[in-house]
This record gives sequence, structure tokens and C-alpha cells, in this order.
Amino acid sequence: MKKTIFLVAISLVCVPLKTILAADKSKTQTSAQDIPDEIVKKVDPAVVCIMHEGACGSGFVISKDGYIISNGHVVQGTDSEKPLTPAKLITVITSDEKKYRAKVLGFCMNPDVSLLKIEPEGEMTPVEFGDSTTVKIGEKCFAVGAPLGLKRTYTSGILSSVDRTDLGTFTKVFQTDAAINPGNSGGPLFDQNGRLIGINTYGMGQANNLGFTIPAQVIQVLKDHFLKQGRFIRSDLPVLMLGEVYDEMAKALKVDKGIIVDYVMPRSAAEKAGFKTGDIITAINGKPTSARTKAEMLDVEWEITIKDPGTSLTFTVLRGKPDAYTTVSLTLKTEESEPIPDTNFPGELITYRNDTLGVGYQQLVNIQRIIQNITQETGVILDVQAPEKNGVFDKADLKNDDIVTKVAGRTVTDPATFWQELKTCLLRKDRYIDITAIRRKVEIHTTLAPFYELKGMKIAVVLSSKTSEYLDLTLRELLSDGAEITIVQASNVKPEVSQEYLFPLKKLQEIKGSNFNAVVFMDTQAGKELSHNPEALRVVKEAYAAQHVLAAIGASSLVLPAGEAEILKKKITTSEDVSSELITKKALYTGSKVETDEKIITTTGFDKETVRGFVKAVRQVTKGTELIGEQDPK
Repeated sequence: MKKTIFLVAISLVCVPLKTILAADKSKTQTSAQDIPDEIVKKVDPAVVCIMHEGACGSGFVISKDGYIISNGHVVQGTDSEKPLTPAKLITVITSDEKKYRAKVLGFCMNPDVSLLKIEPEGEMTPVEFGDSTTVKIGEKCFAVGAPLGLKRTYTSGILSSVDRTDLGTFTKVFQTDAAINPGNSGGPLFDQNGRLIGINTYGMGQANNLGFTIPAQVIQVLKDHFLKQGRFIRSDLPVLMLGEVYDEMAKALKVDKGIIVDYVMPRSAAEKAGFKTGDIITAINGKPTSARTKAEMLDVEWEITIKDPGTSLTFTVLRGKPDAYTTVSLTLKTEESEPIPDTNFPGELITYRNDTLGVGYQQLVNIQRIIQNITQETGVILDVQAPEKNGVFDKADLKNDDIVTKVAGRTVTDPATFWQELKTCLLRKDRYIDITAIRRKVEIHTTLAPFYELKGMKIAVVLSSKTSEYLDLTLRELLSDGAEITIVQASNVKPEVSQEYLFPLKKLQEIKGSNFNAVVFMDTQAGKELSHNPEALRVVKEAYAAQHVLAAIGASSLVLPAGEAEILKKKITTSEDVSSELITKKALYTGSKVETDEKIITTTGFDKETVRGFVKAVRQVTKGTELIGEQDPK
């Protein structure tokens, strides 16, 4: 396991889309006085701009048939729960201004690299890879990219360091004084001959022309992983933390070379293999190994990281007192590394959010166990959301990084069991839910008291397909507020969710819109069919006449004015691809992400953050609604 030190505040240099839109795209800054024309002509066709719904960055072509390298954070989507989900609509703009839709074949955040593929009209011009292992401090270099939304910018400088190790990266990175600004992310760093030596990634906040570049040899490794597996599969030693034997330590330990074992997790595979804290590794598979500096240590760890999980390694170890070492041979198999939590960089762990309760939670991984010195406990680690001050978890005095081990007296092992136990209590509408947690090795006991502000409120969730992209999010939030939910089947396809949540399941023809405080039409694309469904139109008319809440996501918004002409006078939004149908009907289409007009609530349904705002609006408006119509028999 890698021993990481985070000392430097850095920023990823992908520029937000709103910044790009404000930039003057007609300007092009070039500073080619130190870059010969033939070099510019060589590299310029290989550099591209990458844009999507949230941000803009740069990239470069690595093959004639359209494979492109950029940063992971350039292609990362907006789903905060799933950090390794790419953006939906990625466009690559080539040097000749042609635009192509791109597919992400793989990406990771540390190292911060992605691989994309486009289908170009003809052969593309790839970069020429240089040997990034032989570059030296003081060598001339230049960066190319689209900073701040500008069309194409060249900046030149020198390599001011070739072995920065204090950024928390898996590898050494280069440092350059060639200006790297927001939007340069993913762009190439070339040597003076126009050969690729790295990918520009990080910038130093409040520093003048201090940028960082991932070496080209790292790109080659990740490219192969993305092509074969769609992700970077890292290997780890479970669970060792290793450190360099610097000069003063070497003298004290009376060794000429080696790597010191700083930590062995109790009851881990490493401990079972015989490793002990303080061991000095002098060879791996018979090959001498040593690290005097952090840079050399990162090189050793990288060689382990890129091995296939399951690789058996034999270590030659010195153990004992400096004057009386014993040589020991130990064998340990590598394992695939766990997802990385947030550090200086966005992590890989899925965050399960519940805005109603004001909490996020993640899988508990070994690095977090080591930090908190709890080694063997299971559970989930909490993120008590700052925006939800005085939320349910906040009122229970639960804090960020608390580890929940039990819910209502039942053991929690992972996010799935945590939600299962919590959901069971919420379905019963338990007034109090006992929580057992660990905070800095101390076990604490507290009680959740959900608000249940929708208790007694009946909500119909209408599906026209088997499931919906945002169904789980919607049910999770409404359930957490105490709503009485009915899943409504609007087609011949039976939804897959009612049994999991124990909600009643009914067909559309079996319900009346007036019998629910709110009717929510879920589907984003298939929902368009609802506007031609007579039963759906009837339900809309009944709910509107009863002055109850009508809500819809994406294309399903079309059902609202189709069912009740009066809704054409209400502000309404929908997904962009069907907006013309609302405009044709002369509806008050706004194009807003979420639109609320009295008891009519609609959303584009573009992403989870948008739908979260929609569900929050549904909750708020529904709270003040009283049932007027005839009730379904119990």
C-alpha cells in the first residue's frame, strides 16, 4: 500500500463551461518565437479541444484512427455519487474546427488520464512520443491547449523539476514554468523537438506559471489498461506501507540499500506472510531494490502498482538489530487495490447521498481504517452534508468521518446493508432509530429522529417502462420523508422495484389522480409515450381538478398539458430534445433545469443534481396539499 503525503494545495486545470462561454473565442494567443514553424506545423493538428455539458479541456491524438488522450477530470461527469461515470455529451473539436462526438473508453483520477475514441472523417495526425524517462531539468518545453476557452495557445518554458513527489500522485510528475491555465488540462507538453513528454494536469494555486505534468510513460501504461479493461487496475500489497531508507536512516540502520516496512496491518495477508514493521526489503524476486528518496520510492511502488493482481512476489528481508541482521525470504501476492477516497484529487468511492436525511456515506476502505487506527471494523463512513444543516444526521450529532457499525442494533458491513437496515426503519416510520458509530476509536451511541414531513401524504410514482434512471433516487428521498408511495405501471412492462421497497404496485387504470397528494411521472425518454396514453391523461385531469401536485421528469412532462389544457398557461420545462413539442403547443416553456408554477413541477431530467432539485421541490410543494378526492379503500 502506498504511503502518500499531501503537502501542496493544487488545482485541476479543467475550466468550467460557464467560464468558457464568457471567454472571447475569437482570440488566439501564440508565442511561437522560440518554437520553429516546422514544429508548430508538426504538433498543431494533433491537439484538440474537448467540451461537454460541464467543462472544457484539451487533449491530443495518439493514433490515425481517432484515439485521443486527455485527463480524467476533463471527461468526468456531474454525478457526484459515481465519480467514475463520464460526462454524457462529449465533443472533440479538432484543429480544423470539425466536431465529433466522443466515447470514453476509460479514465481515472490518479493518475489523471483518460482515453477517448472518435470516428474521424479521414486519417488524423498523432503526436510523436518522446522518452520521458530521460528528460532533464532545464530542458526547453512547450505546452499547447485551449486555456480559458481560447481557440489555441502555445506557451513555452523549461522543465524546472522532473521528480515532484509531494502532490499525492501515484507517480513522479514534471514541473514546468510554461504557463498552464484552466482549460490546458489534458493538453500535451512537448520537448523542443515537438515530441510528447507528458500530459498537462495540475496548476499551483496563487503561483506564477507553476504547472505539473504527468510523464508520457505513465500515459502508455494507462492507455493499455483502458483498451483492455476499460479502467486502470492497480495492484497493491495487502496491506503494507513502505518508505524510503534515506541517508541518515541508512547510517543508523547500517544498511547500504533497501526499503523499510513502515506499517503492517494486523491480520492482513502481509502479516500472515510474515512481514513485520521495521523489516528492510533489499530485493524483490531476486532483483536488488532500494529507495533513498521519495522519487525513487514512487518508482518502486509504481512497478508494483502496474503488475497484474495475483502476481506472487518474493521479498528478501533484513530483520533484527543493525549489527545482527537475519535474512528472511517472504512471499506475498498482490491484490487489486481498493477504490481511492478523496485526497488532493477527487476519489473513486461511490457516495450514496440522501438529501432528506442530510447524509452521504461511502464504503469503508483500508486507508481509512489505517488513518483512524481501527483496522478490522466494518461499516460505512459518513459525510454529514454541510448544505443540510440541522438535518436528521446533524441533529443526532453525527460528524464527517464517523463510521456507522450498527443501525437499530443490526450490524452494518457495507453501503448496501446500511441502507437496507435504515430503509427497514423508514418503511415502518420508526420515530427513533438507534445508531452505533466509531469516532477516533471511541464507540458512540446516538439516535436518529426522522422528520417524516410527508407522513400521511400519498404519492403515485408512474412508470411507463421497467425502471427509470432516477427512480431509486426519487424513492429514496420520498421514503425518507415518510411519504406513502404507490408504484404505478403505465405500460405492459411490470416495474422491477415494488418488491424491493415493499410499495403497493397498481396499474394506471386502477388509480384516480384525485386520490393522491402528488402524481410524479418518472421516465425521461419513454415518458413521451404517456402523452398518448388515455389513462395517463385521465389521471392528470383528475389530479389537476383536485388541485393536487403534478410533477414530471424529462419527456414525460408532455403528458401534463396533453391531459389538461389549462397547464399550457403554467411555466413548464422538459428535456431539450422534445422541447419543440411544448413550443408548438404554445406552452410557457422556460428551459429551466427545474420549474415550479404553483403545483406543477417539471424538470429537464438532465442529471442527478437536477433531479435532486426537482424531488426537493416535489417534497416542499406536496407538504401543503390536502386530499380532496375520494380515497382508495385500504
